[in-house]
Amino acid sequence: MTGGTRRLTLEAALGLSLTLGGCVLWWFLTDIPFIRASGAPAWILGAAGTVLSVRVLRCGVSGAARFLALGQMATASVFVAFFFFLSALPPTESFDVLETAPLFQLPDQDRRVHSLEEELARGPVLLVFFRGPW
Repeated sequence: MTGGTRRLTLEAALGLSLTLGGCVLWWFLTDIPFIRASGAPAWILGAAGTVLSVRVLRCGVSGAARFLALGQMATASVFVAFFFFLSALPPTESFDVLETAPLFQLPDQDRRVHSLEEELARGPVLLVFFRGPW
């Protein structure tokens, strides 16, 4: 392996690592609303990885460098598909008329029990279920 080929292979490996690292970082930071909504780490690191991989592919190399650069492109494509298409929430039915919920009791995050009946005694209640970051 010549010095130029070795350098290109390292660039391709770095490109793939940046893209994978961006996706993993986005996954671990989904508790931060801006990160969850924008995917900023994955976009920034993925763009940097793509630039490196395009540089490698433009040099017309073969072997490991080409394989790694194409692997980076495939990884970036899967991320884009996941971010825009697979992570979208399915359509839901809307209500023409609001429905009254049956009376119930549920614990909150501090394990205090709340009753719908007690909350309704204080005034109107908007009931929201937050699924959290899965």
